[in-house]
Amino acid sequence: LIGDDAMGQPKYAAETCVTGKWAGAYASRLTRNDLFCSTVFYRDFRRQMLERVTYESTYNLVSCLHKRVPIAEVPDFFRDECDDMIYEIFRLLRGNLAVALLSGAEERLAAYARAQRRSKQDDKLPYLSASSPYRNRFFYDVSMQMKQRGFPDPAPTHTEYFEYGLENDLFDP
Repeated sequence: LIGDDAMGQPKYAAETCVTGKWAGAYASRLTRNDLFCSTVFYRDFRRQMLERVTYESTYNLVSCLHKRVPIAEVPDFFRDECDDMIYEIFRLLRGNLAVALLSGAEERLAAYARAQRRSKQDDKLPYLSASSPYRNRFFYDVSMQMKQRGFPDPAPTHTEYFEYGLENDLFDP
């Protein structure tokens, strides 16, 4: 245990989690070696992972397009933009991956962004890469696939922001 994080939750060094058939055995091995490891059900792990990816994609994209405003200030000044984009991304995830995230995620993501103010991360500029296939590029590719198949864009705000960033070379290489 290294203390509490910005949200008041206990923070462990080398914290990890496992899921799957051998999760218990793997977690016990890590615990025996003084490493913190939680065991979670796959559905919960997937929800948490996608919620985190949504946070990183949304808040970093909005921050980058607004002259790299610190992440902690994004929910204070651009909350409506973020919430609209988050709702659209949740709809995209529900329709494409059949994953419904837990209610209240928008508030959790905004609170997490505000908590960055109290950490050293607030001094860092948000870096956003257009080539990362695991964040904005994933959502953009799903939108493009849907449009190619004749369906409406499930996340038009995200697509518009991402294309604007690409056109104006706002992303890091």
